Amino acid sequence: MGSSGTGERADSLVDEALLLVKTDKARAVKLLREATSISPDNLKAKSAISKVLEEEKGPSLTELCRQCVENDDTTAAEAALKLVNSTGFFGGADAGGECANLLLERRLTPLTLPLKDALLSSILMRSPLAQTYTGTRFLADSSEVFDAVWAFGDRSVLALTHIFTPSSPWKDDSAGKGTGERAVLQLLLAKLMEPGQNHKYRSLIALAHLLASDSATLSSLIDQEYFDAIVLCLDTRVPEMSREQATSACASYLRATGERGQQQFAQFVISRVANATNEDLIYAFSAASAIFPIVPSIAATLFLAEGFVESLVPLMSRRSTDEDTHIAALEMLSAACIDNACRGAVTKHCVPWLREALKGSSQKKALLAGVTLAKIKGVNWRANQKPEEKSLLQSLVKEFMAALEPENEGGELDIKYRIEGLAYTSLVPYIKDDITSDKKFLLKLIKVIRTGSKQSSRTFGGLSILEHLTAYIPPLSEEQKRLSQLKAYANASKSFEPDALELNDAVDRRCSYIFSAGTVSLLVDIYKDLSPTSRRLALTIMLSLAKTQKFRGEIAQQGGIKLAIATYTLLTVDQPASSETMKDVRLAVHVLARILVSVDPNLYFGGTNAPAVYPAITMLITLLTDNESDSEYTDYLPTYEALLSLTNLASLSPGIRDHIAAKLLGPEKPILDDFALSHIVAISRSAVELTCNLAASPAAELAFGSGLPDAARRLTILVAQVDSPDMKTRSAAGATLSQLAPYGNVRDAILDRKRALALVVELACEEAAALAERGLVCLINILEPAGSPKDPSGDVMKKRLREEKAVERLTEMKNRGGADYAVLMELVTACLELLCP
Repeated sequence: MGSSGTGERADSLVDEALLLVKTDKARAVKLLREATSISPDNLKAKSAISKVLEEEKGPSLTELCRQCVENDDTTAAEAALKLVNSTGFFGGADAGGECANLLLERRLTPLTLPLKDALLSSILMRSPLAQTYTGTRFLADSSEVFDAVWAFGDRSVLALTHIFTPSSPWKDDSAGKGTGERAVLQLLLAKLMEPGQNHKYRSLIALAHLLASDSATLSSLIDQEYFDAIVLCLDTRVPEMSREQATSACASYLRATGERGQQQFAQFVISRVANATNEDLIYAFSAASAIFPIVPSIAATLFLAEGFVESLVPLMSRRSTDEDTHIAALEMLSAACIDNACRGAVTKHCVPWLREALKGSSQKKALLAGVTLAKIKGVNWRANQKPEEKSLLQSLVKEFMAALEPENEGGELDIKYRIEGLAYTSLVPYIKDDITSDKKFLLKLIKVIRTGSKQSSRTFGGLSILEHLTAYIPPLSEEQKRLSQLKAYANASKSFEPDALELNDAVDRRCSYIFSAGTVSLLVDIYKDLSPTSRRLALTIMLSLAKTQKFRGEIAQQGGIKLAIATYTLLTVDQPASSETMKDVRLAVHVLARILVSVDPNLYFGGTNAPAVYPAITMLITLLTDNESDSEYTDYLPTYEALLSLTNLASLSPGIRDHIAAKLLGPEKPILDDFALSHIVAISRSAVELTCNLAASPAAELAFGSGLPDAARRLTILVAQVDSPDMKTRSAAGATLSQLAPYGNVRDAILDRKRALALVVELACEEAAALAERGLVCLINILEPAGSPKDPSGDVMKKRLREEKAVERLTEMKNRGGADYAVLMELVTACLELLCP
């Protein structure tokens, strides 16, 4: 969009904001903030900002910043921070830059330093003018500005770094932005390598952000020495927060550099293992444990190098007094277990040493050894497990559960280890039941997840446990069942049937316990702050819980429907359609479909919330049009539940029904036709039932009664369903046909099909009263109107029905006894009167 278009867009936002200043100030502020971001020099936006600020009845942000730096005024700093976060406006054309200048030019004192860090970072993140001022000044004297910002703290350094990333709003017409980005990288690396540096986390969080934003450009500036400096921060003795940022930075670098980065990493590990000092071994083992989840191939290659694993236990035995080396080795063994071959090597060479570590005096060593054993035994679990192996797993789980508290004495790392151990052991059926039967522990687990950082491994691990506990066995095709049988034979297992504790009844029971612990409210509350992988787990848990019909209403009440719709919007609006993203989209839609199968839609899409039904309909239709399939097996359950949900929603109102019909019965995409012909009875039945609910819409009249070939084909399919062996399908098909029969072209099409008339008569004379009622109503609707284009008088229709012995059969039916038939007599009489006037 050109500058003219940008200005027009900003003007439009300002006009909308001015209308909302009195009634919805928060919305007005949001719109004005957007206007200033796309057009910082827009006079109309500046005037509107002044109008908003006039109503604040307090000192300007510039004045508050001046009081903060001149008087070290805590109250002024707090007020300034509140003003920035609530409005994001800066009182005039130069106020953003002026505020940044005031803060950067004045001497810092410890009293308000954390507040000043928060204030400067907020201004730099929110004000385009502050970004322009600081970015331009940094290009003029990068070292001076960097040192000034560094003195403020972690948040300010991160905000400075963000100014130069490709995604930042600062628009620099020259090559200055790229120059600044490279300069920031060099300064951060220099700080990281600075001897005696006490703020490594400050460098690492900014480096991680910078490399995540533009690793392709910046990775070429990082040589072996710089890379080693980052890898050294993976040390298990480094605080966990710093280690996480170092891991993130390494991940971005290794992904961007490919083979070159892998060679640098291998060189780091190999050289330190060769030195074989305790310090070097800690560095090597720590690096390997951190990189295993990121690039398992390179880490596994180093781990499986000839003689390495075999010599590890003797090496540790010779260094029995150095606990830090043992901790790093145990971390590496634990991480290595994600790889099948590495897990096999650990099982073969290290299990006795791990069992011995369980008995040691060091709690941390014992816990890490337990986690590693849990991974080995949990993943390799077999139904014919030896009693001593089962006892070991149960004792490990008991230990993991015992001290799992939100505020654990062992700190965040202790919680992480316990969660990780439980995540692996919760793959075992009898362990699943042990965990869920402890209701107090479930409440503790929910609290641990709720109180942790939403992007942390603690949260991911906790959600993994819940996902394992609520997982149902997916349906298998016959081919997959045969493969399972062959695998069971290969593993010398007595049975290839699933464990009794994995069957639906057992999972239903576990889901009941998990639901009662408050899991749904937890997932809804934390969802927006989760990482993409954790969101996927949350949706999977929600889907499993919604399998139980009685939970669906409460799930909807607690926000499950809104969560599913919000997820769909997040993943489909302005997002690249990657395969992983589309899997998450499908999962969110399936959650919505399952909830809406049986809840009253009026409760959730009534009143002011009515517009939300339209995106819900769009979502559900994607499950019909984008049915996921592969060469082995197609899971039709999402399709089935989407059809049921749409049938439910079609009952909301005629307008909603017509909207759905227009989407599904259009000539371009005969979506329901294929499903009606499905070899799966449940799919065919639900498709016909949905068609029945849509039959009164104008789109249905056109779809079946247009007289075009598509309409004839659809009617042929519908008539065939009247003869379905499934009673519910026949009933729905009869009801659909009875609604369509008044349309002239539909009657003509029925008239042209001798088989169709025979089936309608057969349906009307069914012994089952419900089916007979459908057929009788259909006959009445065929006969009652004033005719059709081919049969204006209706005489031909009556003649054809008499040829099908309709009069005789209806007369015989009239003479039947029984209470069920008594209620049909009025309909039978009406049919006979129309046939024999």
